[in-house]
Amino acid sequence: MHCWYGFGLRGGKSNILTLKPLIYMKTLFVSFIAMALSAGAFAQDQQKDMITMKDSKVVVIKDGKSWNLAQDSTLANGTIVTITGTVKSTDGNIIMLKEGDIVNADGTVGRKAEPAKKDSTSNE
Repeated sequence: MHCWYGFGLRGGKSNILTLKPLIYMKTLFVSFIAMALSAGAFAQDQQKDMITMKDSKVVVIKDGKSWNLAQDSTLANGTIVTITGTVKSTDGNIIMLKEGDIVNADGTVGRKAEPAKKDSTSNE
């Protein structure tokens, strides 16, 4: 009588060849779990607090909730974001937000990563 993992229960010889697929599957399973957890952490990182220009409106995203900016907002470092999308940094730089631009909580301005668009000429 043999166990499912290849060792005989009553004096049988172990078969190292039957252990290789088991080790491979365990490694694959652990790798899959690690990737799933990393993807969850990455998704949470993308939901951080920010101000963005969306549909020509200044939108605040905080704790996963979003709303239109109702009045000018001053960030912790002194950067001011106006309801028209003007960003005035503490060093005097003035930037006008464009569609998809973001202002992080620390006052840095950048572009929001957009998902890749599907090529309309593709046969997929």
